[in-house]
Amino acid sequence: MICMIFFSIWESLYPDSIPMDNVLYGMISLLFILVGNLMPKIKSNFFMGIQTPLVMSYIWYRQEVEK
Repeated sequence: MICMIFFSIWESLYPDSIPMDNVLYGMISLLFILVGNLMPKIKSNFFMGIQTPLVMSYIWYRQEVEK
């Protein structure tokens, strides 16, 4: 966030001195790398992802009733 503010101020003071499209692509790439490294370390719970109570009850139903 601070980097984007810095680059925005720099670009407003010195137009066309930094290729902003390359900076933006690089920052988005870094964001994906960081999120990709953090996702395996996050524990699954009932509020994120596919494991909602409705889905869990359906999975239980399929395991118990549809044997």
